[in-house]
Order: sequence, then structure tokens, then C-alpha cells
Amino acid sequence: MTTEYSWAWPLRDDQSELTFQTTTDIVELTRFNIKNTLFACPGERFSVPDFGVCLRSLTLFEFPTEETLLNVHSKITEGINRWIPYVYIQNLQVKTTPEQPEIIQITLKYIIGDVNIEDVLSFDIPTTP
Repeated sequence: MTTEYSWAWPLRDDQSELTFQTTTDIVELTRFNIKNTLFACPGERFSVPDFGVCLRSLTLFEFPTEETLLNVHSKITEGINRWIPYVYIQNLQVKTTPEQPEIIQITLKYIIGDVNIEDVLSFDIPTTP
């Protein structure tokens, strides 16, 4: 029997029944939970008003200084530790490059708790709209 962890996003009809598609991939679900936690802003979830890190607001219109990068690193670590306790951060890099100083590059290497699966998630955040 396959374990269904959660609904698959974006929500789509299952076509066979009056249900939504589900995900059985713990890595896919964890990636979704990490992105959702990092990009959601406090106040967006009615039932959990302080949920989220709101990375976009931390970086928007901020030229990435060392202080900005350290703040983003700290907020990511705090958010994951608080909201996704089954994710263990192995390495977190928050940096810019000389070629694109207006882009913050984030690379998160982590282990998914009880199943002991290692994964890497990378994404860029522009500091301009």
C-alpha cells in the first residue's frame, strides 16, 4: 500500500473520483513545505497568523550587503527549525555573485528526518521587483 502524504499542488481533480490528487513522494512534499514556509508571510494564513518567513520582504529593494545575507540566512534557519522540525539543515549557503549582485542565491542541503533522505534545494531571489 502506498502512503499518501498530502494533496498534490497545484490542486487538480483526480478525474476518477471526487477527490484531489495526492502526493506519495516525501521529497516533493518536503520541498513544497520548505518553499511555502520561506515565501509565506506572517498574516497570510488565517489559522496560523505568525506562519512564514517572508523572504521576499527581507530582500526586496535591499541591495545585498553582508548584513542582508546574514539576516536571510538566520531567518531561513529559524523558520525551518520552527515550522518544519523534521527537516535537518546540513548546509545553507546564502550568497550573491559578482556577475549578478542583485540576485541572492540560496542553496539548502538538508536531511528529511525519520526517512533519512538527503536533498538539495536551490533558488534565486531577485532584490528588484
